[in-house]
Amino acid sequence: MSSESGNLFDEIHLMNKKIIPCLINFIDRDIQGIVGFKNPLSSTMESFIFRNYSGINAAYLIEFILAKDKIEKIQGDSWEQKVKPYKLYTYGVIINDESNRPSALSLKEMKAIKSIYLEWWKLNKNKPIELLRKEWKEGKHILDNSKFKWI
Repeated sequence: MSSESGNLFDEIHLMNKKIIPCLINFIDRDIQGIVGFKNPLSSTMESFIFRNYSGINAAYLIEFILAKDKIEKIQGDSWEQKVKPYKLYTYGVIINDESNRPSALSLKEMKAIKSIYLEWWKLNKNKPIELLRKEWKEGKHILDNSKFKWI
């Protein structure tokens, strides 16, 4: 997710929770690429960012909808300042917390993550967005109590 995708973030956020089922359906697609946040000025490329499933970006957008009541305006020209309104985690990537070190996920793991998001949605789809956001801010996150976590 680059700073240029800011308009996408804004559009997705405006759709509110109505788009969550579509995003969940995308989580386990067999499409790989760059996910999360990668500073274009950095010479390092973490493997869990470079070759990972793009469904992580869909899951991130769900978290983003839940985390933000509104999107702050960009303040400044640096990469860090441009992505700040859209960044919830350092890398914006899901990892298997049982691994010895962060690495790209398997398609099987992506299917498991989709199941977690689907189950969460079944239990929470009738709640107003304000309540979902309140719960997220109180620390009730979708991947809690699973072997996966956001970094």
